[in-house]
Amino acid sequence: MFTLPPDGADDNCWAPQKTAILFSVLLVVRCLVSPSNPGQVTLSCQKALFTSGIFQALTSILMASGVPINFLAEAICTLSEVIRGNHHNQQHFARVMAPISPPREAIVILLMSMVNEKQSFALRCTVLYCFQCYLFKNEDGQAQVVQTLLSPSYSEVNMVTSGQLLCSGLYSHDSLSNWLSAVALSHTLIENPAQRENLLRVLLSPDPNYRPVTLIHQVALLLQQSNKAQSKIGFLIFLGTWLSHCHLAVKHFLEVPTAIPYLTAQVGSAEGEDDNEELVQGLCAFVIGLCILFNDGTASSYDKDALIQLVSNRIGLEVFSSKLSEVSRNEFYSRASKLPQPRATKPEELLLDYEFCKLFKVLESMIVKAVNPKEPSNSAVEIAENGLVSEYKDVIREQDRKIAELQCKCDSLEKEKNQLKLTLEQLSSNVSQLSDENTLLKAQVNKSESVLHLELKAFKAVEERIQCSEFQTSL
Repeated sequence: MFTLPPDGADDNCWAPQKTAILFSVLLVVRCLVSPSNPGQVTLSCQKALFTSGIFQALTSILMASGVPINFLAEAICTLSEVIRGNHHNQQHFARVMAPISPPREAIVILLMSMVNEKQSFALRCTVLYCFQCYLFKNEDGQAQVVQTLLSPSYSEVNMVTSGQLLCSGLYSHDSLSNWLSAVALSHTLIENPAQRENLLRVLLSPDPNYRPVTLIHQVALLLQQSNKAQSKIGFLIFLGTWLSHCHLAVKHFLEVPTAIPYLTAQVGSAEGEDDNEELVQGLCAFVIGLCILFNDGTASSYDKDALIQLVSNRIGLEVFSSKLSEVSRNEFYSRASKLPQPRATKPEELLLDYEFCKLFKVLESMIVKAVNPKEPSNSAVEIAENGLVSEYKDVIREQDRKIAELQCKCDSLEKEKNQLKLTLEQLSSNVSQLSDENTLLKAQVNKSESVLHLELKAFKAVEERIQCSEFQTSL
């Protein structure tokens, strides 16, 4: 089914009918390894797909030429879920090489497509999903990406690496490239404290005339220089993931002179003109909250109490909490928190990330409590209310999901009912026709029996006359 046509084959090798069939096959495979399935079921299916050769077939599609772009994107999504959370499959994927000279890792080639503005939006999104699935519960993969930024191997000195590609995306003038690269880098840090600290040692030198600065310093500057909401949100997601549960990262971030003044100015500004600006303000509040929550007091510029005082004086605790809560009330938060795969029909709709939404949900109430340490009663009530609101949101999302499933099932049953109704009408018509034919046949049989009876009677009468005649002759 997945055998690729040879190079130079005609266009009929990807005829619409064949492509449609392959699409259906990919959907079946994705049903087997869907992230929403029970974990053990998914792992068993991932193992079976590898041993059956489907994994290898999918990797060959990735590196093949002439594959229709829509089918390629779906194949990448399918492969992504085949490797997601499966260390064995992730290791094999890391060793897949592109058929070019010199050979390069498939991951690097895919990331080149992701940061390329000329590639289609759908393809760039699916590459991000693939990279996220590759790093999901994969500490070795996360370490390898970070290592390419720390000390490239001898073979990588003259070749671009995955880490370098992602950093180049941070500097791009394309806001989508900024967002994709920042979110991809954030996934190298998820549930990995060691890489949060290792990434602090990364130095960047965008201008050879200036001395290198740390990556966290550079991201803070890029955030301040950007005038596009999507770029800002991407940088804030990266910083939020980096600062969470890492005192050392908070210390380094607080040492950037303009970082906290910029964030407080953003949060304290008037309401944004659109939901995206409100989201930026809410995420700025989140980053400030992380600097309070995970502050061990070693930063020379701001300790925990100084930051709380700053928030109280410059922003106001109520305004701060209100801006922070805007994030979880945002429509894009609701969308992103449902599924790991980024879902957007156009670039400007790509704003929040599934894993970041999970992180935000856990830390939001903790930040509110940390910012209001002197008001335990109010804080407790507010946290309880936030928790209750969060629970209601979860219930509503679950009900929406069930309603959608029931609606789909209802539509399916309606179609089935209509089909059965047509079948019943056809059967009724057939029964009526057969009944008429049966009545006609009975009438014909009765008529035939009557005729046969008369003929038999006449035959007996003739036979009797013949017998009488023969008797008289004998006398």
